Amino acid sequence: MEEKKKKTKRRLWRGLATTTASLLALSLSATSIVDSFRTDIDKFLGTQSTQMVTENGSADDYTFQSDYSNTTELLDAIEDLGERMSEEGTVLLKNENGALPLTEEETQQISLLGFSSYYPVQGGDMGSSLTENEGTDADTVDMVDAFTAKGFAINPTLQAMYEGMREQFMSETILPWGSVTYYRTTAPGIGGTFTSLEPSQETMDAAEPEWRSSMDDYNVMIVTIARAAGENCDYTPGEAGVNPDQDLNQADPLGLSDTERTVINAAVEAKEANGGKVIVLLNNASAMEIDEIKDNTGVDAILEIGFPGGYGFYGIADILSGDANPSGHLADTYAVDYSASSAAQNYGNYEWTNADSADPYVVSEDDPNIAIHSVQCAMRL
Repeated sequence: MEEKKKKTKRRLWRGLATTTASLLALSLSATSIVDSFRTDIDKFLGTQSTQMVTENGSADDYTFQSDYSNTTELLDAIEDLGERMSEEGTVLLKNENGALPLTEEETQQISLLGFSSYYPVQGGDMGSSLTENEGTDADTVDMVDAFTAKGFAINPTLQAMYEGMREQFMSETILPWGSVTYYRTTAPGIGGTFTSLEPSQETMDAAEPEWRSSMDDYNVMIVTIARAAGENCDYTPGEAGVNPDQDLNQADPLGLSDTERTVINAAVEAKEANGGKVIVLLNNASAMEIDEIKDNTGVDAILEIGFPGGYGFYGIADILSGDANPSGHLADTYAVDYSASSAAQNYGNYEWTNADSADPYVVSEDDPNIAIHSVQCAMRL
């Protein structure tokens, strides 16, 4: 009899424990669900589930106080920040013959050469990508927009020629969620090759036969050379990283192509005839091979401008005109030959022998114990 009572008690406690545990689990689940719909439930029932108590404090204790009285002030501050970042981050790599700053008269004689002067890289292909604003109080600006806003006069013949060739500068980058089209240069995906979009002299002659003579009246020649960058993108060292279908005498994707050399040389030749200046802007995030530009005695100045973002070209204009001094310093080593650098040795897109075939890694000799996953940024700096 006593044994039967004990069994009955055990069954009772087990039942109570099971019921309590079930109710607890249901209560926790219900609490989470109800909390997620709290606002809607309050509206339906006309209740208030939270309350802010401010009896012993001021509004400053619990209210965010903006530094700006209106949206226009905020947008102006964003533009100013972008401009100042570009001024303070731009690096002056060369300045011969007092080329910079330009005089006020020289700012009225600007010839922009190189398609990247009109279609610059302002942000990454993926990650830090530029969000363009149009029709707002904070419209983003490219080089032409910013220079014009700062009072520069730009060679209209060259501008019309490059803008007329816009479709030739279309490129595509492959992102994890699909492809994106840009009208500027883009970086190759890991294991891909770089394709130069700089038009040949023959193409430019066909588009505008008078483009060279137009520089007689606009004799401050600014040439922009660009290389894009982004997550899941990289420049394979040496000729293996260059599009084999292009015969442009390019030994490395971060070195110059023949079409880039010829547009620089065209500016130098024009300078010899019109007595002007040649300034090269490097619009890049990955350190480039620029020794031949530096050693070109016809090139008066070189500025490393990076990716200026939506408002940074205002700052570039300020540097050119002397309203600001370029105070940036290089964070990277600019090698003469990148294919010979330590980072380029054994570089490649490899797979571990026992790994999923869809999970490659990028490695280099700098640290063989560290691999960079392919979906991460693997820019060669």
